[in-house]
Order: sequence, then structure tokens, then C-alpha cells
Amino acid sequence: MGFDLLNLLYKWAHRQGENFLTESFAYLIRSLLSEEPEIGVSLIQYLVNDRVKLSINDAKKISVKTQISEDLGCPDMEIKLSDHLIFIEIKDHAEINKNQIERYQKQLARSEYNGNTTLVLITRYFAEFESGEKTPDVLLRWYNVGQKIEDYISKDKIIHNTSMLLVNQFIYFLKERGLIMEKVS
Repeated sequence: MGFDLLNLLYKWAHRQGENFLTESFAYLIRSLLSEEPEIGVSLIQYLVNDRVKLSINDAKKISVKTQISEDLGCPDMEIKLSDHLIFIEIKDHAEINKNQIERYQKQLARSEYNGNTTLVLITRYFAEFESGEKTPDVLLRWYNVGQKIEDYISKDKIIHNTSMLLVNQFIYFLKERGLIMEKVS
């Protein structure tokens, strides 16, 4: 790849790896919602395992924020829809803090969204939970997310050149970080 923006910037933020990954992913989602609303809402629906139904018209009403300070913790990403609240916890190499998952579930339960909430955990590695432990509503690995984003590219769904550049940069960043691998045919 000729121009490798995210990996170049990452070297300056290497001690903030998960935060950089979170901010990059949030920026990608915001950009897609703005420039490619069909893909943006499709990606959110994928992240929550189709627990919400969105239209292209919803894209402008969706709020994506990072590092939201709540009384029970600081979720990596918060996505607010008109009738649904989503917390996304992002992991790269860090271990999953089971207490953190439980605290975020409690925070979501206390929200004004009356149970219309979803906790998503995106990890590098397979995550196991013991019987009786609080679990995220949706558990994804980065390779799942990367594959979904690559599907948008392969199906020629991305219209704008700037969106294509950003998506390619993010995919390349995930590959360079070892979060996804090249397809083998």
C-alpha cells in the first residue's frame, strides 16, 4: 500500500494501542455514516447482530462517541440511536476484565433506554466466559469485523473515493497489527 497513514500515526501512539484502535474505528464508523450511510448503518447492524433495524435516514441521527465516562466505568465506544444504546468494548492484547463487562451491563440496564441496549465486545482472541458470568450481548473478533468491512469493498458498495481510502487504510492497519490476515485462496 502506498500511503499508510494509520500505521504511521500508530507508531507515535504505541503505548495507547487500544485507544488508537478505538478512535480509528469510531472515526471510520462516523465517516461511513456521513459519506456512505447505507454502509454505516449496515455496519452498526452487524456489530449488534441485527438487534436493531436501521434505515439510511437514521444515519444522521446516530451519535458515536469514545471514552464515555460513566459512574461504573468508561466504555470504549458509545453509539446512541433514537431508541437504542450500544456500548462497545474493544480489546487488542489486553485481557478481558469480567468485572468490566458486568459493570457495563449494569450501566446499560440503568440507562433511560428501557432494555433497548447492547453490549458488544470486540477482541483479538477467542473469549471464554464461565457459566453464570455476565457476558456481552455480542462477541466479535477483529477478523469478523475486518471481513465485514472487506465485503463492502469486494461488493463495490463504497461510492466515494475518500471513503474507499479510509476503509482501505483501516483494513491495512488491522492487517499490520495482526488483527486480521490476508485472504488465502
